[in-house]
Amino acid sequence: MADDTQLNQNSTPGDIIATDDIGGVKHQRVKVEYGDDGFATDVSHANPLPVTYIDGSSGNVPTQRPIVAAGEREGLSIQPFTGQDLWRANELSPQPTPTAIRDSIPSPAPTGEQMSIRSESNSDTAAGIGAQTVQIRYLDPAGVEQTEIVTLNGTAYVTTVATNIMFVNNLDVLSIGSYGSNVGHIRINQAINTNRVYNMIYAGTNGSLVSHFMVPAGKTLVLKGWHAAEYSGNRVVLRIRSTDINNVLTPGVFQIKDTVAADRTSPGYQPLNIPIPALSIVKVTAYSSQTSGKVICSWHGVLSDN
Repeated sequence: MADDTQLNQNSTPGDIIATDDIGGVKHQRVKVEYGDDGFATDVSHANPLPVTYIDGSSGNVPTQRPIVAAGEREGLSIQPFTGQDLWRANELSPQPTPTAIRDSIPSPAPTGEQMSIRSESNSDTAAGIGAQTVQIRYLDPAGVEQTEIVTLNGTAYVTTVATNIMFVNNLDVLSIGSYGSNVGHIRINQAINTNRVYNMIYAGTNGSLVSHFMVPAGKTLVLKGWHAAEYSGNRVVLRIRSTDINNVLTPGVFQIKDTVAADRTSPGYQPLNIPIPALSIVKVTAYSSQTSGKVICSWHGVLSDN
C-alpha cells in the first residue's frame, strides 16, 4: 500500500495530492486553514485556530476573567486550631475588636450595610501626596458586583453612599499624589461600628492584601493554584478554604481545599483545578503552634459566567 495519489494517472499526469492509504482506501490529507472569503491562513503554533466556546444549554458565550488574591500576616500567635486569616488587621491602629475579628475576617450582614473608610495618615486625602481616591469593589445582597469611588479625607471617616454592601472583595487606590502610594493603612469598616473592619489596604501597597474573595452571583470560580510561605523560622500550616463542599454551599462553614506546611520555606506553587460556586467565600488561614510567625500567600483562578 502506497501513500499519495497521482491525479489523471491514465491520461496526462496531473498533480500529486497527499493521501494516506488505509486498508486500500485513500484518505486525503488536508491542511487546516481559516479566514474570510478570499483569504487563507495556515493554522500553526504562531497562528492557532480561533475557537469560541458556546454554552450549549443557554446558547450564551460565557465571559471569563482572572481573579488574583494575596495576603500577608506578621506576628502570628499560637492558634493551632482556630487559625488566623492572612491579612494585616493586627497592625491597624486602632485594632479591630474583639480579637476574633483580627484573626477571622468578618462578613457584613446578608442584607448589606453602610460602611465608612479612613486612612491612618492625613497625607491620604484629596489634595495629599498619598492616596486620594479609593475604589470599593463589593457585592450587594443579591450577590451582584458593584463599585463605589470614595475621596479620602485623611484620618477622618468618609461614609459610603451605598447602604447595601454585603461583601467587600477589594479596595484599590485609583488616584495618587507625589508619594506614589498610600502613606497610611486604609481601612473599611461598618459605619455604625468602626471596630468591625472588613478589608484594608496596607501602607504603601495601593490595593488589598487580604486573602478572601466571595464569588459573585451567576458565576463560578475555578481555583487554578496557590502559593504560601513562612519567612521567620516558625513552623506554620496554611490552608486554602471555601464555604462549599463539592460545589454545594455550606454558608459560614469553611472547607479545606488544600494545605501546606512551611518553616522559613516555601512549598512552591501548588496547582489546583477546583470549581467554587457562587456566593462561596475563599480565604487562606494560618495555623501556628509558635509565636511570631510571618506568612504570605497568593492564589489565582478564573471567574466565568454560569
